[in-house]
Amino acid sequence: MLEKGLVIETKGTKAVIQLEEHEACSKCIMKCIKQGGHMLTDAQNNIGAKIGDTVRFQIYSDIYFFAVFMVFGLPLIFFVLGMGIAYLICSYIDYKGNIELMSAGAGFLTFILAFIPARLYNNRLKKHNSCSAVITDIIHSGKAS
Repeated sequence: MLEKGLVIETKGTKAVIQLEEHEACSKCIMKCIKQGGHMLTDAQNNIGAKIGDTVRFQIYSDIYFFAVFMVFGLPLIFFVLGMGIAYLICSYIDYKGNIELMSAGAGFLTFILAFIPARLYNNRLKKHNSCSAVITDIIHSGKAS
């Protein structure tokens, strides 16, 4: 997804970009910081954009759907599997207590455990900048001629 914004700060190969808030911002994976009616986001600045430049940047979200699965789908799958496996084990060993309660407890436990791989995956994404913005070109230089 291509966006347009204004470079307001540079830090080495990173830049802080100010952009207008859109309706799609509520569903965006970038989670920009809202400040004074504008949104701020960090971006890779490999083309040397300077403060005051209007730039076009690309938001790379190739792994977006997999990330959504890791956060929402995986815990749900763990919950259902935990309940099912606990129910089968309790039935097999002829457990005399409340099988449904034991199954629900096992499902809840596996639901909590599912957040461990989700957290590890999130840390990997942050480390490799997989969900990030990259400045692709300078639309207008902020320098006075």
